[in-house]
Order: sequence, then C-alpha cells, then structure tokens
Amino acid sequence: MVKYEILIVVNSVFIFLARFVSGVVFSYYDYLDCFYWCFVASIFYLGFIISVFIGRGFQKSFNQKNYFFNNYKKLLNKKRSFRAYLFKKITRVDFIKIRHFAWYLFQIEIIATTAYISYKVGWGWGFDLYILLVASFFYLNLRKYSPAIYLFPLAYFIIYLTIYFLSTKSNYQDGQVIIYIINVIFTISSIFYSQVIMELGRVIRYVNDENRKSHLKRLTSFDTLTDTYHKYSFLEIMNAKLDHNSNEDVITQASTIIIEISNLRKINEEFTTELGNEVLKEFAYILRKHSENYEKYIARWSGNEFLVFIANEDEVVVRNYIEEIKQDAMRNRFGVKGAKVQVVFGLSHTVSFDYQINKFINEAYEELANNREKLNYEKGEL
Repeated sequence: MVKYEILIVVNSVFIFLARFVSGVVFSYYDYLDCFYWCFVASIFYLGFIISVFIGRGFQKSFNQKNYFFNNYKKLLNKKRSFRAYLFKKITRVDFIKIRHFAWYLFQIEIIATTAYISYKVGWGWGFDLYILLVASFFYLNLRKYSPAIYLFPLAYFIIYLTIYFLSTKSNYQDGQVIIYIINVIFTISSIFYSQVIMELGRVIRYVNDENRKSHLKRLTSFDTLTDTYHKYSFLEIMNAKLDHNSNEDVITQASTIIIEISNLRKINEEFTTELGNEVLKEFAYILRKHSENYEKYIARWSGNEFLVFIANEDEVVVRNYIEEIKQDAMRNRFGVKGAKVQVVFGLSHTVSFDYQINKFINEAYEELANNREKLNYEKGEL
C-alpha cells in the first residue's frame, strides 16, 4: 500500500473513532442533533476506509486484464448508451490521481463539522482542532498541482477565526471536557502518525534510491555474465588502492595474472556461443574458488581473457594457484564431450612498487606471449 493510501486509511480511522466516540458522549448527554451529525460523519470516514480497499481491488483486477472486464468493454464499445459512457469513464479513472481528492473531502467535512457543532453547542468542544490538523498536511510534503496550494492554510486560519468570533463560547457544559479531551487525543495522534508515515516514506524512498544506485553501479562495474569486474572499473579500483598503499604500505608484494582461454573461439564455432558463455561463467567460478583465501581482484579483461590481482602472497604460492586453475579447467568438459578448455597464463610478480598497475599488466602480457608461443610450438603450429 502506497504512502498516500496509508495516510488516508490512518487518518480515516482516527477521525472515525473521534467522531463515533464524540457521538456516543453527545447521545449520553442528550445532544441529539450533534449525535446524529457525528454518527453520519463517522460513517463518512468509514466509507473512506472501505473505498480505498475496493478501489485498489478494482484497479488491480482491471490492470490484470480481467476476462470479464475485457469482454464487457468490447461489448459496450459497440453500443451508444449512458451505461456504456459511464463504464468508459469509470474504467479510465486513475486511482493514483483521484486519491489526492480524499484530502479535499476531509477538509470539507472538518470545516462543516466545526461550524455545525460551534453553532449548536458553542465553541470549545475541540472540533476546531481538526482545522489545525488539516492545515498541517500542507507542510508534510503533500504537494499537489501548484504552489498556490500553500495558500490553503491561510484560508483555514481565516475560517478558524471566523467560526471562533461568530460562535457562542461554551464553558463547563455536560460532557464538554470529555469530548474536548477525545478530540485533542485523536488530533495529536493523527498529526503524529501522519508525520511518522511521511518520514517512513522518505526513508523507504531513500533506501530504494540507494539500492537502485547500487544496482546500477554494480551493472556498470561488473561483467554480468561472469560476475567479475569490468576492465575499466578494475583499473580505477586498483589505481586508487595502489595510491593509498603508497602512504600506508599495506601491500608488501603482489602478483598480476593474465589468463587466456586460447580455444574459446573454436568452442563457440563447434559447440555454439551458449556453451562458450557457460565456459566463461564456469571458468570465472574456478578462479574465485581457488582464490577464496587470498586477497584478490578478478576482472574479465577481454572476450577470452581474465585478469587476477593477488596481494601479499609469495610468487611460489601464486604459481601453485595458477597450476591448480590450469588442471581444474582442463579436467572440466562442461557437459559436452570434446569441449576441452586450453588456458595460457602470464604472471608478473613484484615486491617493489612504482604504484602503476599498467606496468604489472604489461609484464604479465609479456609472459603470456612467451607461454602462448611455447604452447603453439608444442602443438606443432609453429
């Protein structure tokens, strides 16, 4: 349920209870005219509560392209009658827009009730407090269609003074203190909970915005296929990390690994690109699995290449890591006979930084090129 609907329901409940209980007290002290008015007003607010849920149910049914509505609409479109005209008008109602008019109906009832009770039994029963309640809504972010809406509180203040000066002043009548306390309690409760709902709405909107920003940032920072960093987001992170390290010295040694799936194109051609994508996803999983205990950053560097940056591990440990990946990848057939993966690695390891990640990557590419030549020689392609 959206924020405005919650406000309508909560305030309908509070004012319904205030009118109903006030009506009971008026009845007890034989103010029958006021009792009837309060009883009708309580039904008015009860109707709001019911209509909100009925309206949402109708809108949900209509938006879900209900079979009955669709058929009935087609039937009426062929006819020219008042019933067809009325149905078209109802089905075109935008409940999101018209719910704002509930506030105007609230305002009319509040002013009418205040004027009527003040005329019948005098000023001082607490019904005037609801005018302050209505005025407060305009400062709770209830923006409508024009800045002129903020003139309404001035109008209500004038109405408030007019009713005050034209009404007889009541003091110490039977039940007056009880009804005044009832109205004070429900007015304060309504204002308080309206503010809580509005603040919760702002918090929820802020959280949703932050989640959306985080999601968008993730989409732009990560490769959605392999759930690894994109190339440029990786470079941005690593340059910032190494700049920070120049002051803090938290990285004592580091390794940059370039990994190439050398036969990915052949897999795509022989077994479809869908299997090629599965190979990439599975290979990214293998990289993460074997580096769980390391401080690492993994990026999809190009179509068939990955880059892994590992901090604070000896070169021997890193080369063992490479060998584990190579063996795991070559054993995996990805569910297809003959879909053997061939990987080539290039490693750059350093214990002295000049704090430029590009230098490490270039050194890793040099070893990758040498290893690729060795592999091609062994396969007899050179």
